[in-house]
Amino acid sequence: MLGALSLVWFVSTGCVERANLPYIDEVPIEGPDFVPCADDLEDQRIACIIDGDTFDILSCRSGDENRIRLLGVQAPEISTDPPECFGPEATGWMEANLGQEEVTLTFDADCAGVFDRTLAYVWARGDLYEDLVRDRRVEDLTDLRFGEDDPAVMVNEVLLRLGWARQYPEEIVGALYYQGRLDAAAAAAEADRIGLYAACE
Repeated sequence: MLGALSLVWFVSTGCVERANLPYIDEVPIEGPDFVPCADDLEDQRIACIIDGDTFDILSCRSGDENRIRLLGVQAPEISTDPPECFGPEATGWMEANLGQEEVTLTFDADCAGVFDRTLAYVWARGDLYEDLVRDRRVEDLTDLRFGEDDPAVMVNEVLLRLGWARQYPEEIVGALYYQGRLDAAAAAAEADRIGLYAACE
């Protein structure tokens, strides 16, 4: 539960993963060590969608410890008057596809952003995975992070690939562990002129 997460954010060492990079002349090229700020959290129910890149788990608006913001993603705002271009559509997609669903949260090197919200990669598994990969563009994002018998897709990457959001500026947050994948997803959506790339200047 996320309340417990706030206690383990800064004491968890996580596990070290290395980037999956190719071999050249039989010598592996290794990326930098990656130590997530907290352990994975499985079976987290999404209670309320706040907007296209933010939601509450466990219960609605019950405190910052339950608020999750997707890493590397910046959806159009709906709290402005008027809402930003494509903001209602991005929020609607989140509500239709993720509302009341259970997801797995994983973390990067930092667990909290400048507004003290929990920053996470959000993974769709099981039935939710099956629902999302009906879109062939999403099917291409399938990841076996949790094992060959448990495929998943990263919701952060899905949002970018389908054009529901843009990337959060790297110059603000720094490079993320999955930066390359997020870059590629956003570039593909822009090239396809889908989502907000078609609707917004």
